[in-house]
Amino acid sequence: WYSVGVDEELTPGERYRRKRGSRRGGDGQTANALVLRNAALELYSRVLEQVRRQPEGVEALIAAELNPELRTALRHMYDRVAFAREVLGFEPDPEQEPPLRSWSKRLILNCNRQWGKSTIVAIRALHRAWFWPGSLILIVSVTQMHTANLFQKVLEFLPALGVTGRPMTDGVNRKSVKLPNGSRIVALAGGDFPTRSHSRVAMVIIDEASMVPDPVHEAVSPTLGRTNGELVLLSTPRGKRGAFYRAWAFGGDAWERVFGPVNQSSGRISKEHLENERNEKGSEVYAQEYLCEFFDRDSHMFNEDSIQEVFDQDLDNWE
Repeated sequence: WYSVGVDEELTPGERYRRKRGSRRGGDGQTANALVLRNAALELYSRVLEQVRRQPEGVEALIAAELNPELRTALRHMYDRVAFAREVLGFEPDPEQEPPLRSWSKRLILNCNRQWGKSTIVAIRALHRAWFWPGSLILIVSVTQMHTANLFQKVLEFLPALGVTGRPMTDGVNRKSVKLPNGSRIVALAGGDFPTRSHSRVAMVIIDEASMVPDPVHEAVSPTLGRTNGELVLLSTPRGKRGAFYRAWAFGGDAWERVFGPVNQSSGRISKEHLENERNEKGSEVYAQEYLCEFFDRDSHMFNEDSIQEVFDQDLDNWE
């Protein structure tokens, strides 16, 4: 129901017949469909606006809807955990639910290997594209191989949404998919400034963000300016350096942080494997890869903590 308002998917003749049927009254079925379509789009617009302004206030608006199918669809739009379970058939672990429920415009996931961060972020990207017609979501990483891995997770969920067969690309980017409502998800190749040729971007995802060079991070935020879009960083640590570390350690309240060290009781990674990793790689590498801790590189003369100690954060800025 939420994609019926995207006229670009209709031929000029179909648009003309719909408008002509609406003016003349058409047959009863067509007239009723148009009334339902307009009512659904009006309610959908109200819920979208409520989600943007105050997500916690949208539950009462959804509960007041009498049409059960429409009410369920609106709930899936508001609750990504319900969308993942009931639509995509994915059951998130308890520690994976917070990044799905978050409506923050700046989200950073510092999680261990095999935590499932790529899957969770793929669900966020698909949710945005599915419920916000015409959205553009960009996936960026250090190489195309990394972006392709996350993009593949998006593709694997498409059949659950009824998008079967060979997915339609956007006609420009090889690693891309265009949904029936006009939204696009694009996996960009690595490079210095992969996002510079894109505008009106709804969401940018930077995978393996600790390995992505700072100039790429710096080029991302301007693409989100016109939409006030979302920026999602996901990675495991790679030293006390770079944009990922600075956002995690010094980004302030603008960022919502998800910390995902290994949980041995979850059974996702065997205790035997973890013990072998600790013995073979040493405690520091193990703590970085599985406990998500940041360490200074041996090549630095001064460690990051010593450098931060020389700054007085309480001083006023000079005019």
